[in-house]
Amino acid sequence: MAGERALEVKALVPFAPGAMSWDGNPFVADRLRQAVRQAKAPLFLLQAQNDYSLSPTHVLSKEAHGNGKDFRAKIYPVFGRTNQDGHWGFCSTGTDVWGPDVLAFLDGNNM
Repeated sequence: MAGERALEVKALVPFAPGAMSWDGNPFVADRLRQAVRQAKAPLFLLQAQNDYSLSPTHVLSKEAHGNGKDFRAKIYPVFGRTNQDGHWGFCSTGTDVWGPDVLAFLDGNNM
């Protein structure tokens, strides 16, 4: 949601936004769709296959492309063994998995 503001950032890299509450909280899903529509910078959304819900990647990708946004998304292979591993663990300790892609994305956006 920070991407809705004119913060003069060149790119945004959200990790699994709303994945823990997406399926049971339509407000979260609607609010994140709105945030993507209003994003002021390119986005690269990342998730591991065993995150709590992959709906953020699927739904927000569709929303972004339908609104002509510079949006990329990638679902990575299972990380760890649990949903928590695929959510928090992937973000905090999976740098060797997602790091090269994020650096390439940032480099492509002049970071």
